[in-house]
Amino acid sequence: MNMLNRIRARRMPTPQRRVGIHFAQSSITLSVLAVDQGRLETCITQACSRDDARRILTQWVAEYDIKGLPAYVTLSRNDYDTQFVDLPGVAENELRAALPWRVTPPGVLSSNEIVATGVRLKNDREAGNSEPTLVRATIMSRSLLDQLTGAVLEAGLDLRGVYPRETALITLANQDIDASDASAPHADAPPIMTAFIGQRSTGVAIARGDHLYLSRTVTIDIDRDNGIGDRQTDQLVSECVRTATNFNKRLSDRPLSKVLIGPDAPGMDALRDALAEALNVEAEILAIPPNVTPADETTRTTAATPEGMLAVAGTMDAALPDNASIYQPPAKDRSLTAPDRLMTATALAVLALGLISAGQAFRLHQTEAALETARAERSDLQSQVSDLQQTLEQRREAEPSAELVARRDALQERYNAYEQTLSAFDNVETTLTGGFADPLIALGDARVEAVWLREVTIKPEQMVIRGRTLQPFQAEAFAARLEREPALNGWSARSVDIDNRTETAGGLITHDFVISGRGAVAKPDTSRETETSRDNND
Repeated sequence: MNMLNRIRARRMPTPQRRVGIHFAQSSITLSVLAVDQGRLETCITQACSRDDARRILTQWVAEYDIKGLPAYVTLSRNDYDTQFVDLPGVAENELRAALPWRVTPPGVLSSNEIVATGVRLKNDREAGNSEPTLVRATIMSRSLLDQLTGAVLEAGLDLRGVYPRETALITLANQDIDASDASAPHADAPPIMTAFIGQRSTGVAIARGDHLYLSRTVTIDIDRDNGIGDRQTDQLVSECVRTATNFNKRLSDRPLSKVLIGPDAPGMDALRDALAEALNVEAEILAIPPNVTPADETTRTTAATPEGMLAVAGTMDAALPDNASIYQPPAKDRSLTAPDRLMTATALAVLALGLISAGQAFRLHQTEAALETARAERSDLQSQVSDLQQTLEQRREAEPSAELVARRDALQERYNAYEQTLSAFDNVETTLTGGFADPLIALGDARVEAVWLREVTIKPEQMVIRGRTLQPFQAEAFAARLEREPALNGWSARSVDIDNRTETAGGLITHDFVISGRGAVAKPDTSRETETSRDNND
């Protein structure tokens, strides 16, 4: 390189770089994007536990020279819960504070142990120009959020946001719009459905530009090595058609125009064609935006995986709403060397010095008198300590009485007899004595308006519910509410099927639904366990 080229190279601005991180359950993935060049410098993944994530991130920061760069984290779907909450009259800047008291904490967590944020769901068909009231809330354990953000911050990155998987789907869809027509504003963007297929669940979201209309999570087990079979294709097409129908009829004036589904896997072409035919819209396989160029083939291959695509999605768009991120960066303090702060600090220092000088003489006199008193008290305490040490030595030399020794031996024999008796009950089977009363009571308590049950089949490890509803989404809400009932905490709805749209003579339209799921339904008789525990304590 000649001297002129060297001078030009030094004058060239440093590329704007951004870091995306995806924390999976047993791996971590890092991507680095030079935004102004559209160049994906690296996308790397490594299997690790959550405890090792901090160490691996620190190594990558040093290896790829990315310390201090802005970083954006996308979460695994298992790390957070989503709920839909109606919050009328709550301003956008108050959503984050209001949601922890309006959502149901997942699992055994309390309201003080969770962090929540949310974004409002758009609805073009709502009457008037009032602000939408329905919010899709993201709820996460505070300790888990602290663990993940701590790993990023201690690695030396400038953490800007932590986003759920649904937000990454919106980001990828927006990048597809930008790549095809950079002049089209997001407000005029067509409605796009994005279906992200994970190993155990599929996230489905519909958005127009930055506005989210709805999002769902569908539980489907897919082995990406074996690909997508006919049964899984039929189920995914059915769920996407149901979502699109709900969007077109209830939420938007403009029908769905495009579907992005991926990442690519064996059988994805057949699934794409089936979706295009069923929805009568354009369908494409979800991939990183065409205006992003991977640095090499290894980077391209890693970016095409689900984990890599979520990491790359974090680097795509940093202009997301504040409430989209479940993490809030701490407010940056003003500089301590600002003139107004220096003047205030100087005035306070002078005042403090004056007060200190005035009080020192008085305190010095008091301290001398207190010192003499303390010396006298110390002498008395030392004498008491000496007496106590002598008494302690005498007590240590005393032998235990024969009566206490005999009593101890008798209690030990009694303990051995009780332990032998209790061991005889170890192999007694006491499960399923509680019957199915609690699940039936839970069915009655989980009420959802306009949902009728017609048939309930309960087995120890399975429950199937048949009924009718006025709106398809009410059946899904009923299934979600059942999963939160304590009596059914071991059961989860595997599928919610809705068919047989029926119009009665009075014009009322109903839908038949079937909710099926597996998991522990019949529980052990807790009353017997409590009684046994009480007897043992007695």
